[in-house]
Amino acid sequence: LGNGLLTSSGKRWARDRRMLSNVFSTSMLREYVDVYKDSCAILLDLWASHAAAGTAVNVTQYIPLLTFEIITRCALGIDAQYQADTDPTRPHMRFYDAVQKATAITSGRFRKALHYLDFTFLLTPTGRRFKEL
Repeated sequence: LGNGLLTSSGKRWARDRRMLSNVFSTSMLREYVDVYKDSCAILLDLWASHAAAGTAVNVTQYIPLLTFEIITRCALGIDAQYQADTDPTRPHMRFYDAVQKATAITSGRFRKALHYLDFTFLLTPTGRRFKEL
């Protein structure tokens, strides 16, 4: 993930955020309505198959895949079918897994005061693992 908007701070974060603000304007987001509809249709089909089989649906499993699919389609132009093809050996799922791990590490980092600073965080096993992602 490097030193991007999700992981940077200070002046670099402010600069990157300003550059992205136009990308997320209402007029720009309207262009992606079909992507949202298509991805939600896949989700509803998956849930309908569970309903037809009478099985429970764990929404915490599906919502992150839906979100990731929409983001990668809109931001990167990649239609990797995250919801339909969850084989962990596939390259798109390895990417998804790396982002999930980085997100978990980042959110856990803010629960430990000594991990707030990059210097101390990167000295920890978790910090080293994060840097490898």
